[in-house]
Amino acid sequence: VGYEVKYFFGAPILEAKKEKAIFDFIYLRFLKNSNLNEKIIEELRINWGEVSKTEWKKVKEYGELCRSLKVKRALLLIEKIYF
Repeated sequence: VGYEVKYFFGAPILEAKKEKAIFDFIYLRFLKNSNLNEKIIEELRINWGEVSKTEWKKVKEYGELCRSLKVKRALLLIEKIYF
C-alpha cells in the first residue's frame, strides 16, 4: 500500500506514491529530535499548493496508522496552516 511497482532494466522497484512519500518525509523529520511549531512546518520546503485535498486525506490516513504523537501533531499543524 502506498507503492507502485516500476521496472528498471527488467528489475522490479517499489516507488512510493506522492502521498506516501510526503508521509514518510514528515515521519522521519518529526519522529525524534525536532521541535514542533509553525515556523518549523513552514521551513519544510514542501510546495503544499501541489498537494490536492484528496492526496492530503491519504497522507492523514497514513498518520492514523502511526503511533507517534509528535508525527500526529505535525500532521494536525500542517492541516491547520495549509488545508
